[in-house]
Amino acid sequence: MRDLEGCQLGVKANAGKIDLVNVYGVIHLSADAGSVTGRGVGGYFDVETQAGSVRLEILDLQPGEHRLRATMGSVRVELPRGMDVCIETHTSLGSVRNQFPSRASAPTKLVISTEMGSIRVDDTPSQRDNWRPVPPTPPPPPKVPGTPRQEDPELERILKMVEAGDLSAQDADELLRAMGRV
Repeated sequence: MRDLEGCQLGVKANAGKIDLVNVYGVIHLSADAGSVTGRGVGGYFDVETQAGSVRLEILDLQPGEHRLRATMGSVRVELPRGMDVCIETHTSLGSVRNQFPSRASAPTKLVISTEMGSIRVDDTPSQRDNWRPVPPTPPPPPKVPGTPRQEDPELERILKMVEAGDLSAQDADELLRAMGRV
């Protein structure tokens, strides 16, 4: 998805890649097996992957709490220097590298977590000079449960192998691509 402003976006992918470029709004993204990437994004974020990675270049965060989660996989975030944000990171089995200054009393809170994988937060030179702020978006609507996913025995088998540790998230992604599922 490209060049969206003031949107309320909800995307769920069973397997594959969600890619955003120049998107600003209320953003709910979920991928069971696959990756979520975003360049030049801003607004409110609730992003989750089960077996995959999250990589976001965020230009602006609305006040409030934002969540980025990867059950098995990595989360990498780039924020512009000087952004006033409180960053909380949690990992059960993995590493955290946070190079970004965090302020506990900031009006914006970014919660980043992974069960098995790495978290990395970096600052980038301010790109806000080229950023046109959009009026604040309304608070995110309550989460509506998604429709049940259709049975896919091959996908279920791959996800179970990843969950059991018999297959890495990267290998699962490559396998799904080879099968033409991504």
